[in-house]
Amino acid sequence: MHEGAKRMVMADRKATSTSGRNSPSESRILSQILANLHARHFFCWRANTGVARTQSGVVRFGIPGAADIQGIVGDGAHRGRFFGIEVKAEHGQLSPQQVSWGQRVVRAGGIYIVAKSWPEVEAALESVIP
Repeated sequence: MHEGAKRMVMADRKATSTSGRNSPSESRILSQILANLHARHFFCWRANTGVARTQSGVVRFGIPGAADIQGIVGDGAHRGRFFGIEVKAEHGQLSPQQVSWGQRVVRAGGIYIVAKSWPEVEAALESVIP
């Protein structure tokens, strides 16, 4: 395995119940994670990827496989580090494009997290940010 891939933070536990019923949707988990990051003054944003139809045709936006949440975390000394958080619902799995994107982020020195809840993101960030 590539050295950078070994540093990928994979917080891959279940979001709520083990039965799969009443589990929060990916959209709801994403909103909770963003709200918690913003409440803690992280510089981050929702990064959409997709296709939109307009009167003048089809517009593609974003990078296929890119993380749902992206941002920059600093150490207080004017040095920033990119991070990407891919949010998955209870039984969600990464696509090959998402795996590739995450590996590229890590190889470039960034932080890549796959999470199914805010506590997973919080623990992952604490483990990689001084």
